[in-house]
Amino acid sequence: MSQRLLDELAMQRRDILAIHLANDPALALDFMVFTLADADGHDWRAKKASTLLGPVASGPVTGFEAKDAPASAALAEFAGSLDESWRSGTSDVERFARFRALSDETRSAWLGHLVSRIDAAKAAFPSFQRFDGWRGREDRILLRNAFADCGISTYCGLAAIWLVERDDARYWEADFYTPRTARAQHWLAQVSGRFVGLFGELRLVGRFSNGEAIFERSRSACATGS
Repeated sequence: MSQRLLDELAMQRRDILAIHLANDPALALDFMVFTLADADGHDWRAKKASTLLGPVASGPVTGFEAKDAPASAALAEFAGSLDESWRSGTSDVERFARFRALSDETRSAWLGHLVSRIDAAKAAFPSFQRFDGWRGREDRILLRNAFADCGISTYCGLAAIWLVERDDARYWEADFYTPRTARAQHWLAQVSGRFVGLFGELRLVGRFSNGEAIFERSRSACATGS
């Protein structure tokens, strides 16, 4: 088969999965939790079945020992109590089937564990504050500081986490009196490497006139062999 035909079949598989997830919220939730949890033990040499990402938060202090930090120790203890029997499956499909066979309580514990990772960007960039807003109709803002918005966009089962200069009325009003955009671009340039290291696997290079997008693998993913 030609490469184009293989790509078209891959897109059809993606869309079949997407429509099933869209029509079955319980399946969608299990799929999300499983995908993020399974990534911890994923063989970097194997192809990934999804682009969903939820890495462990990396704080600003390196070499931190949790033994004297009750909250960190409690988190580690909770993670150690999770039922990982489903990991014994030899394929993505088998592991997912085993995960779905767990009790509701057990799967809920995994959900809570993974949601605790959402603060990865907040931990890495302490200046961010939680924010509930939108950029247009499709891009949800979750964090904001004086210069930038951080958020998530989803489409057909795919998710993108982004970091961009603010573009709201209050920001531009403040910029009129005390210019901010140059400082914002400087700050973004300083943190972009670390942000990509936390969340980046593919970077959008551009689009053709027909809407097809071109991506390149980020340096961080290449460095880890992903």
